[in-house]
Amino acid sequence: MLLARGVNVPVAVVGGLLAGLIAGFLNGLMITKGRLPPFIATMGSLLMARGLCYGLTGGWPVRDLPQAFRNLGQYDIPIAEVGVPLPLIFMLAFGALASAFLARTIWGYRIYALGGNETATALSGINTDRVKIMVYSLSGFLAAVGGVVMTARLGVAAPTAADGYELDVIAAAVVGGTSVTGGEGTILGVLIGAAIMQVLRNGLVLMGVSAYWLQAVQGLVIVVAIMLDQLRKRRR
Repeated sequence: MLLARGVNVPVAVVGGLLAGLIAGFLNGLMITKGRLPPFIATMGSLLMARGLCYGLTGGWPVRDLPQAFRNLGQYDIPIAEVGVPLPLIFMLAFGALASAFLARTIWGYRIYALGGNETATALSGINTDRVKIMVYSLSGFLAAVGGVVMTARLGVAAPTAADGYELDVIAAAVVGGTSVTGGEGTILGVLIGAAIMQVLRNGLVLMGVSAYWLQAVQGLVIVVAIMLDQLRKRRR
């Protein structure tokens, strides 16, 4: 919307990233201060944000985005005579930063501890509310980064874009070894899980499987991955 109104590209991108950061921060406040269940707060925030997009656009896609903005998702960097898409560079860079943050900083250790046992983490003197707010704020910011890159890649800002992608994210995380009960998982595992899900989807399409069955397969993969995770924990 900012780009459609003539705002320059850097300001529009920063505005979008700040919007995601603020949305994540408010979501964290609702969970920590308002004591809302995380699922309810997250789904409510999702519906409010999606409704805001529909309201601002009237349900119509925003076209004629500046080329400088579209380059964020469509530009290929020539490396060793091979064009490497800029979104791939973004993914690897943010993946490396997030992995280092979780594995090499005190806040990363606190996140794992909070996911593993919130009560024990609180009793150890860690401010769990502060950690939760930080996590949700970072989640909103990174979601905004993904939204900016995807919009630039498509070349059009559609209010229906990424509809249902929350299931793709859950599937990638679970298949990549992230525990739904918290406290376990790596960024590398999530990236591998996302690659596996995309290969599975493309493989089914190449095999001639109807697109209507793709969600059923995706749901089956999520259920099986969670069952295997629970069986592994029971054996411990």
